Amino acid sequence: MQDQTAITEHRIRESWKLEAVDQSLPSVIRPATVIRVINKLYFIVELDDLTMTSEDRRPGNQLCCHAGSLNIFPVGWCSANNIHLTPVPGRFSSFFFAGRTFGKILFFLCIFVHSWRYCDTQSS
Repeated sequence: MQDQTAITEHRIRESWKLEAVDQSLPSVIRPATVIRVINKLYFIVELDDLTMTSEDRRPGNQLCCHAGSLNIFPVGWCSANNIHLTPVPGRFSSFFFAGRTFGKILFFLCIFVHSWRYCDTQSS
């Protein structure tokens, strides 16, 4: 028998976006969000779904992960590796989450938020 490898600490924060394997369809990778950080080793990821509200959360759409989990990837990983990122179920999903558009929207949103915070701190 082999010894288990030690789980390393992560630096993941709540609300971070990821790309994750859909456990009900293992050939599908979908956008996901970190919904809870349990401790320094584990966190909960939920597959994005625009048809659900926060009260409708389904345990089947949630994954308990650690830094070495093989079923999660950083945003843009699918695009960089020429792998199809399945759109999020729900309204407007084919436009906002199709292929590279999802990554571009997140990129520009991050730049906007960072610039706004920077300008806000400079005006004080």
